[in-house]
Amino acid sequence: MRSPLDVHDLIDRLKALPLGLVRLMYVEGGPEATLYLDAGGKQLVRVGSYEAGFNENADNHAHRDLPHVIGVLP
Repeated sequence: MRSPLDVHDLIDRLKALPLGLVRLMYVEGGPEATLYLDAGGKQLVRVGSYEAGFNENADNHAHRDLPHVIGVLP
């Protein structure tokens, strides 16, 4: 089951991963958000769902078209 995280908890969890992340930027949450990682031969796709006052459930499992993309290179 997915549960909503506030942005500070999300950033703390991402920085705790063994990825060497130093700075992170929050750009969107809720059902509009999609996290896509492709690194080291592995892919990870996660979509947002819960948004207070708009979509207060965790039923969204489909990503939307991505209007903004942030790419990261080592």
